[in-house]
Amino acid sequence: MNWLSLIAAREALNAAVRLGGILMRSRPHEGFPLVRLFIDALERVSRDAHPVTVAPAVAALLERFEFRCPGVIDAVFHTLRPDTVRDRDRVATPPEAPPGG
Repeated sequence: MNWLSLIAAREALNAAVRLGGILMRSRPHEGFPLVRLFIDALERVSRDAHPVTVAPAVAALLERFEFRCPGVIDAVFHTLRPDTVRDRDRVATPPEAPPGG
């Protein structure tokens, strides 16, 4: 029984350390800006889901994400519209050329 309690204590400590790390990376000294922007966007969607109402909050949230992690917006748009030339396997046989070209 002692071993189980030690394992449970270790796992609880690991979870607390991970949660603390996440909270510290969320910039509490600035008032958790990403969390506040996310909650603002959710509140606007819940009140009135019209694009004119929601767009400024979502744009501010995406700008903050882009500031913290440059390239995030490009990565999101890339997954929405994948490019067959850029995403093909570089080692595989090249695709067939279109007829007449």
